[in-house]
Amino acid sequence: RVAALYNENVSRLTREIEALRSAMALPAPAGKTKLYAEIVGYFPQESMITVSSGASDGVWRGAAVVTGDGLVGVVSAVGPSTSEVTLMGSPSLVIGGMLDRNPPVAGLIRGYSPGDVRLQLANPRAPVQVGDRVFTSGFGIVPRGILIGRVVQVIFDEAFGRKEALILPSVEVGGLRQVVIFR
Repeated sequence: RVAALYNENVSRLTREIEALRSAMALPAPAGKTKLYAEIVGYFPQESMITVSSGASDGVWRGAAVVTGDGLVGVVSAVGPSTSEVTLMGSPSLVIGGMLDRNPPVAGLIRGYSPGDVRLQLANPRAPVQVGDRVFTSGFGIVPRGILIGRVVQVIFDEAFGRKEALILPSVEVGGLRQVVIFR
């Protein structure tokens, strides 16, 4: 049992080190700098986390919060030494998104619940397939090109002529300890 527990801890720590390395290698968007922060509170029912950086560190409302795997969420409230981050999947978060296609296919990313994140396509005839990668579009406050996840289902509502792509987010928030804030 001790050996199994040891191996499990080594695996977990190895994954954590790799996540930190990928976050450190993450380039900051033009005009932005990276700020590393620890997660000090996780509130899954509210789709929020609290991070250890605030106004005294230069954090501002609307800043993108990422890991090496992609977008975690957006800063929604800033205190002197901590900030609240609204997570992908929150119904209160709407950002511009695009499919990784040529030409890119744009839409709005909306959360309905932590497990239900969708890209509402601007053009219902736009091509989309299961497996397509979804990135931020740069329209609005979040910089362009941050990975959000992959399409796992395409939903077409014939009555309203609307097409949506159900997205599997690339970041699993429950196991995170550190994030990067683009300020």
